[in-house]
Amino acid sequence: MRGTLDTNLIDDFVKGDLGDIQACYQNELVTSPERNGNLVLKFVIGVDGAGMYKAFDSMQFPNPTGGIVIVSYPFVFEPS
Repeated sequence: MRGTLDTNLIDDFVKGDLGDIQACYQNELVTSPERNGNLVLKFVIGVDGAGMYKAFDSMQFPNPTGGIVIVSYPFVFEPS
């Protein structure tokens, strides 16, 4: 059953944990300085608020209303 969760809350939680994702990208730039692009990551937030994707396992979102929430979250990677 699909539930709902305010997209602003999801955005706040993901942005609060961007350090690890950004660090991974910065490490990749060491060997490939031209690397850039857009990525849409699809992940599931369980009924208990747990992120269900390896990179999001440690995130604890608020509990969704009515069931799981499937999120498609865009990332834009550009060298500084």
